[in-house]
Amino acid sequence: MVGFGGVLPTDEWLAGPDHPGMASGDDIPTMVTAVRAADELADLVIVAIHWGVELDLQPRPEDIERAHAMIDAGADIIFGHHSHRLNPMGT
Repeated sequence: MVGFGGVLPTDEWLAGPDHPGMASGDDIPTMVTAVRAADELADLVIVAIHWGVELDLQPRPEDIERAHAMIDAGADIIFGHHSHRLNPMGT
């Protein structure tokens, strides 16, 4: 299980070398690195990510780009949440 936060109030919420925090859900290279590392260790890689725009019915194009990058890196399931509405499922 790999988790990212794509909706953050300030950059101080992000993890850094000297402090805990959440992993950025906006940085594709970092996300891909984390998913690849998980894929090396696990048979099933599930990504949970807090992203999207509240009440939207469709994912943002940049979120689709991030999802495809994580799938290419080895993610088997991506569970995105934040919009508080059902969005279409992709395969």
